[in-house]
Amino acid sequence: MPQFGTSSLDCRCDSRQSRRSGSAPPPPAVVCCLAAPAGVSAMLRSCSRVIALIAMVVALSMTTQAADETLTLACQGTKTSRVGAATSSEVINIGIIVDFQKKTVVGLSDNALTIVGSTETTISFVGGTMKGTLDRVTGTLDATLIRSDLRSWNLKCRPAQRMF
Repeated sequence: MPQFGTSSLDCRCDSRQSRRSGSAPPPPAVVCCLAAPAGVSAMLRSCSRVIALIAMVVALSMTTQAADETLTLACQGTKTSRVGAATSSEVINIGIIVDFQKKTVVGLSDNALTIVGSTETTISFVGGTMKGTLDRVTGTLDATLIRSDLRSWNLKCRPAQRMF
């Protein structure tokens, strides 16, 4: 007997034979075979895989979008202060959070700095008398604060995850 479809009922039938005999309508298990020609079951499995793949891609893109809204960085480098003719430098390790949704950079000063420009490769920020840039490719952060003294930061930053 040819197999016209498969299901959890494992129904097998020959629709031509049941039509020729003039007998009563086939039982429900046989109807599922008549309604599902060969290959439909495989096509449905294939379609469900495509739908599942699309759902995963959409979920990943939403996760990526959320991750792109905030950038957490671990930065190491030097902070240089110049008062008059005297200059001093110190090695520092700081954490910086770049929030693209709020357009802020937090961690360099007591106040949040405002992002004034962002491209594929550079983030520019200002706040009060401080200004700076972050190179998104190399991770170099350069910032300057001008008050009665001059302070500058030259840092190398890398992506980090919050510890808690």
